[in-house]
Amino acid sequence: MSETDRLTRRQVRALKELPERHEIVSAEVPPIVRGPRGEWLRVTLGGRLVPVVQSVKSYLQVNE
Repeated sequence: MSETDRLTRRQVRALKELPERHEIVSAEVPPIVRGPRGEWLRVTLGGRLVPVVQSVKSYLQVNE
């Protein structure tokens, strides 16, 4: 296992202290969490929860 395959201390702390109604989906690198509204979040190296998929503008809106 290489260094990049391990969770950071901040990631481990974030997983231990998840907000209410959040669920760990995967503890691989990066860890994935399901939020209370069903959204998928990843835990950054610094321990922050960020969206896995950010909203994308419609193809039609981009080409107007």
